[in-house]
Amino acid sequence: MRCREDNTTFIEPTEIRLDSAYQMYYINWTRTVLHAFLPFVMLAVLNGRIIHQMWKAEKIAARAMHRVNRRVSQSVGRKEA
Repeated sequence: MRCREDNTTFIEPTEIRLDSAYQMYYINWTRTVLHAFLPFVMLAVLNGRIIHQMWKAEKIAARAMHRVNRRVSQSVGRKEA
């Protein structure tokens, strides 16, 4: 911010803000990565972790159910004998 002689304040861009390399790399590429690619990648990774955990839980539940079914069939077999 700068002040003029008539005591009014104004904002003007700095030299670096007007530099074409800064505009291309920081304004375009950095913002694109931070606002588009990074959230998409994070969403994909977190969804992958959720799916993996659901797969593991399903596998554990199937094993537990198999054990329960085996015990039930063994106990039914004993009662019939």
